[in-house]
Amino acid sequence: MIDPIALRSLLGLTGPVVVEGTEYTAENVETEIFLEQYRVLEDQGADAQIARRDRLSKIARAAIEALETGGWDAADLLDALRLAVAGRHVLAFADGETEQAGWVGAGLS
Repeated sequence: MIDPIALRSLLGLTGPVVVEGTEYTAENVETEIFLEQYRVLEDQGADAQIARRDRLSKIARAAIEALETGGWDAADLLDALRLAVAGRHVLAFADGETEQAGWVGAGLS
C-alpha cells in the first residue's frame, strides 16, 4: 500500500509520471491527489468515487513502474523512502514467512 506522501518520495527519486494526461511530480502529487482531483469531479456520487479511486491506483501503478525501470541507486531509494516508512505511508506484506519477516525487519509491515 502506498499513499500520496510515499508517492511524493518515489517521484522525487524516479521523476515524473503522466496519468490520463496529467503529469505528477514530487512537487505536485500531493496537491493533485488531495485537492485537484476533487475539483474536477462534478458529481460526488458513486461513479465519481470509483473513477477517483481508479485514477489513484493508476498513479500509484505508474510510480511503481517508473521505480521498476531502474536507473536509481539503492541508497537513494532508502533515503527517499525513509520518512515515508517512518510515518507508515508505505506498507508491504508478503505471503511467505521469510519475505514477511524481511518486511517486518525493514519496518514496512
